[in-house]
Amino acid sequence: LRWRSLPTGILMISSRLYWLALIAILGLGAWLRLSNLDVVEFKRDEANLSQLALNLVRGESVPLLGIVSSVGIPNSPVSAYVLAIPYAISSSPLVATAFISLLNLIALLLLALMARRYYGNAVSLIAVLIYAVSPWAVIYSRKIWAQDMLPPFIVATVWLAVLALVEHKRWAGILCLPLLALTIQIHYSAILVIAPVICLMALYWRSIPRSFWLGILPASLCFLPFVIGLIQANLFDPIRIQEVLD
Repeated sequence: LRWRSLPTGILMISSRLYWLALIAILGLGAWLRLSNLDVVEFKRDEANLSQLALNLVRGESVPLLGIVSSVGIPNSPVSAYVLAIPYAISSSPLVATAFISLLNLIALLLLALMARRYYGNAVSLIAVLIYAVSPWAVIYSRKIWAQDMLPPFIVATVWLAVLALVEHKRWAGILCLPLLALTIQIHYSAILVIAPVICLMALYWRSIPRSFWLGILPASLCFLPFVIGLIQANLFDPIRIQEVLD
């Protein structure tokens, strides 16, 4: 029966070896994402989003709507607010592109730490290695695109939900819903992250901490700029909605 214990032995990784391996994997991920930034795609969407962020940084205007989506519906301005961080340092799109890549490196680290907390060192390293070298993950970590900002926010939102609903961490309960509200405003595709949060709420509904519900008000306030922008653009009017959809 000795062979049955072999996988367990293989999966036993010391803490020191884990951190050395994680640093190596993050270094590989950084090289894939941060090298040759001058050949990254930069077209209309990237330019329009950059312009909104630059207008905010320069004090020319505070965007209340983001760029228009492919179906004609305006996006939330949250992606422009996030992008204003690198543009506050430099007006160069290379700096903004590097910032997006760094966000995705943070996503790698968050994934590694979350997997380690619940599944151990080996699973953590395997998961982060697959994510670090996945071609599509790399491609969509290197562009000034709202979708490319999502990974760290999605991982952080799910982890906060676990910490709040399963481990009953008060601070996580307060932060979970506001971060969820910001995440789904960065890009509409992030609305899918609502599903795991709802699943956790359903599984642990008997013990949902009060701190979790305290996040409803700040989460609602996170939508305020977008709602004001939609009202100003008259996009709550049924006729206007039909015109946009047509």
